[in-house]
Amino acid sequence: MSKALKAFDKVTLLKSDRSNWDTWSTAKSIGYDAFLTMESTDELTEEEKGKDSDLLNAMVGRIADGIFRRYKKLKRTYELWNALKADYDTKNPLTEAYIQERLTTMKCTHPAKVNQHLDKMLELKDALETRQVAMSDEMFKNTIIASVPDYFKPTVSAMVVVAETTKKKVSSTSLIAAIRAEAMGYIEKKKGKKESANYAGNNNNQGRGNFRGHFQRGNNFRG
Repeated sequence: MSKALKAFDKVTLLKSDRSNWDTWSTAKSIGYDAFLTMESTDELTEEEKGKDSDLLNAMVGRIADGIFRRYKKLKRTYELWNALKADYDTKNPLTEAYIQERLTTMKCTHPAKVNQHLDKMLELKDALETRQVAMSDEMFKNTIIASVPDYFKPTVSAMVVVAETTKKKVSSTSLIAAIRAEAMGYIEKKKGKKESANYAGNNNNQGRGNFRGHFQRGNNFRG
């Protein structure tokens, strides 16, 4: 077990309410602190890069599941540490206002890009929850509906009809799942059309080539 993993081995999971941030943030192993403020790793040896990776994994491993998604894509300790400090060291109203505005004004215009769009919305919602800013599921659901391309409107309308018929509310989770499934179908359909077009194009080229070949043989016969 690396020094970084040992340092965080008995540290409690970082909570979204900041209640254990002060304790959690001091659990840094001696000799690894430099990676927290190191913007570039270009000059590092492979061994040092390994230590950076060890510390990143150790820290990520002690983050509660509810907020893990916000940080799991970060690739370096420096990135993780700065994101955590921004979320936990202070509670900045201006930052909260910016995140709220960004979340409620986001728009996606292309069906093929809706998965990335939804991922970003979930990330921003997590960021608000980390700052103890609540957004009801109904409000988040309506924000999603207003932000996705019109291509998904029939799916949304169908879910609303079913919900009204069954008297069961549509959750943001089920809405996101339905939109992702529809997006997958859209991408597969586009992929299929492209492959069909390529196939047709290849056949047309072959046909023209064969025609020219027969024509040339005909000329030879006449000669």
